[in-house]
Amino acid sequence: MLTTFDYGIIILYFIVMISIGIISTKFTKTKEDYLVAGRRLGFPMFFGCMAALAIGGAATVGGAKLGYTFGVSGIWLAGSLGLGLIALGFLVSSKLSKMKALSINEVIENNYGKSARIFSSLLTFVYTMMMSVVQVVSVGAIISGIMGWNTQISMLVGGGIVIFYTFIGGMWSVSMTDIIQFVIKTLGIVILIPIFAIVKMGSIHHILTSVPQSHLSITGIGYDSIVMYLLMYIPGLIIGQDIWQRIFTARNGKIAKRGTILAGFYSMIYGAAAILLGMCVYIALPSLKDPQNAFVSGVSLFLPIGLKGFVIAAAMAATMSVASGSILASSTILYNDVYTRFINKNPDEKKSIVINRLLLV
Repeated sequence: MLTTFDYGIIILYFIVMISIGIISTKFTKTKEDYLVAGRRLGFPMFFGCMAALAIGGAATVGGAKLGYTFGVSGIWLAGSLGLGLIALGFLVSSKLSKMKALSINEVIENNYGKSARIFSSLLTFVYTMMMSVVQVVSVGAIISGIMGWNTQISMLVGGGIVIFYTFIGGMWSVSMTDIIQFVIKTLGIVILIPIFAIVKMGSIHHILTSVPQSHLSITGIGYDSIVMYLLMYIPGLIIGQDIWQRIFTARNGKIAKRGTILAGFYSMIYGAAAILLGMCVYIALPSLKDPQNAFVSGVSLFLPIGLKGFVIAAAMAATMSVASGSILASSTILYNDVYTRFINKNPDEKKSIVINRLLLV
């Protein structure tokens, strides 16, 4: 169970996210500042932001669930995310950063014409909006699980915080919150969870010998699920507006390529940590009613007071970073591919930021 101290850490996390959003407004002076952080991100920040954007609730809460249910083969979810980023890094990221575009659809029109841009704008808008909804639902589920609040209220609170800091600061706000979330996620999920889970279980050897043999098969999840993850995540990352928009924030092509590839490998490591947690929970609670609760159960079982709140905050960070990126991507499509393409082709800078904020909500 979480203590008052743990709840305090979670509330502090929310306050920090809101405060960063407010502070970031001083960096948002132009349209490019709002949409692509002025294309000024260096390698450390770009890498952290890309890694934060790629890893959300699916790889965190969903990864622990897959580890509980299927064992090591659950890595195919985060592994597919990682492979998608690595492929994007090697294939196109450095070229994308040189285009000085704001959306994937702008690039498509340059190559295939106006009709192609209209069609792709519709598809990418629906895709990014669906991603936004899924992440807000995930944030709500986590808040509801730890606070005991109504699910709808939890989604309004979590989603409202994400929309607020994205609304006022745009990509600078998203970038600054993402780098904080990246640090929290890395410390909480990649470092603390494996350490405490292994200590609690005794050793890696004990974990591997205590789970069913099927949990040690890399194909235990089934070939149909493996193909599904590969087809769903690899193409989705390569053509996703949220990912492209993040690439456009890099200072140059070299940073974009290297940061994207390394973020892919980070995704795999992150996924492995979530899978390990799920397997440890299976050993400790083999009859858990709902495997979806494997993550929260693992945090309660293995972590001491204080760190529980920190790791729960890390799970919310993972989800909120993806939500903010996809929400901003949705508004960018409406602004760049609809408003400035067909309604007002030359809005001034201040008006552009106002319109983007209105489209975001």
